[in-house]
Amino acid sequence: MLASVVTILSLSVTLICVLFIPIDILITADTIDGIEQVNEDSVLNIILSLFAFMLILAFVLIPFAYFYGEETFDEIDSDDENLCEKICESCKYTAITMLVCAILIIVGLIFRPEKEEWGEGKEWVQKLFDVEHVGEAAISFTVACLTVIGGGMWSCYTAFGMAALPWLLIKGTKSLEEARTEIEYDLVQIRDKIREIEMRSAKSNTKLTRKEKKEKLHLERQQKKMLMKSEKIIDKQKDTSAILSTILKFLTPFRVMIGVFCLILSSIFLISLFLACVNRLLTSDCGFSCGFIASTSDLFNPLDSILVHISYYFPLDYLLFITVILYVFVSSLYGIASWGIRVFCVHIYPIKRKRTAPQALLLASIIMMMIFLGIFMEILTITPSYSTFGYQTFQEDGDTVSCTLENFKQELCAMSNVSRLFNKLSLSIPVFSGVVYLENWVFIIIFLIFSYQSFYNNKSSNFEDLEDEEEEKLNLI
Repeated sequence: MLASVVTILSLSVTLICVLFIPIDILITADTIDGIEQVNEDSVLNIILSLFAFMLILAFVLIPFAYFYGEETFDEIDSDDENLCEKICESCKYTAITMLVCAILIIVGLIFRPEKEEWGEGKEWVQKLFDVEHVGEAAISFTVACLTVIGGGMWSCYTAFGMAALPWLLIKGTKSLEEARTEIEYDLVQIRDKIREIEMRSAKSNTKLTRKEKKEKLHLERQQKKMLMKSEKIIDKQKDTSAILSTILKFLTPFRVMIGVFCLILSSIFLISLFLACVNRLLTSDCGFSCGFIASTSDLFNPLDSILVHISYYFPLDYLLFITVILYVFVSSLYGIASWGIRVFCVHIYPIKRKRTAPQALLLASIIMMMIFLGIFMEILTITPSYSTFGYQTFQEDGDTVSCTLENFKQELCAMSNVSRLFNKLSLSIPVFSGVVYLENWVFIIIFLIFSYQSFYNNKSSNFEDLEDEEEEKLNLI
């Protein structure tokens, strides 16, 4: 129960943070003289508050729920350990993650570019704790550390999800009848091989060799596994009503249409990311030393251009932006569900329907949280003009000119708070921006690899593997 509540809360806060970007852009674009500073400060405070809450979730609530679940899972006798003791044990382990967060905050407070201009005494203390900016530097630095980690997860889970999910929707999965037919065919092949081994031994009037015994044993195990799969499919067919099957067949064209739409979104997203990375590589004057920051955009960016043009017709840009964000959200979830929880390719927890461990849910939620922190940097990379200025314009020589990176007028164009926050961070600590830039190329490579694989692979099946516990019951492990 605790794990479910914390997971839902974490995903909700993370999604709210990302969906707040177009609101920030709208408020920035609509500010007028007299209330501009109030609006900007209010929005910035909301963003920092959301980030601070995410840090509390990441370093306090999620670890506590995780360790509390571990204590409950490891409990042998409920009479020997009461609720208070489990809470104390969970708090003890949670303190470790809180210590990590405290270290990051201290580093963010101390190591800042402006620290050499600090004064002495009270002025030094005020600037150390960033009183004037309500701890913006500390929160930003800590979020940046999580963003770099999230970029690595983004380049794996999200890249796989955005590459594979459209083809899954277009191709669909094998029906129960198709899966059963395939299993029956495999059973015939296995039985023929077993029969061939037995006949070979009978004809030569000799006992089976060690190699033949090993091969026969392996085939018999495969046969038992196939029989169990067949029984599961038969049970599933009995539970599935004819009406439901008819409805699913009727919805197939809509599923394919959604898949094609997702494929278009993935393609536009990848092309925009690729062109943005190439543009930063070509136009950045300082390279990795400044995080490949580019002040101009010489290459056409499809997603950025579309958002800028339709931003004049609010809320069309907001709807498109939400669609893209939700698609990335679903793709990331699909990637996590398909791969499970992994650390450096080591499988830690599987994600399975109705059989997911609470700890796996919590780890999945923190992965999603860090992925969406990475999306903040990706949004600024893929849609630099839209995420920075929105639909702002100014008059120049009688013509209406849009505020872009190339036509930026400081007194006439206001930058969004998200853009100012992350660009300031990139300039202050360029290594963060440089690492995220390299992670973008990893994303592109992984996306292309799994797009190729998903395109040429056959339909996936829901009955490819048996549960480990079921295999143990059959003494197959």
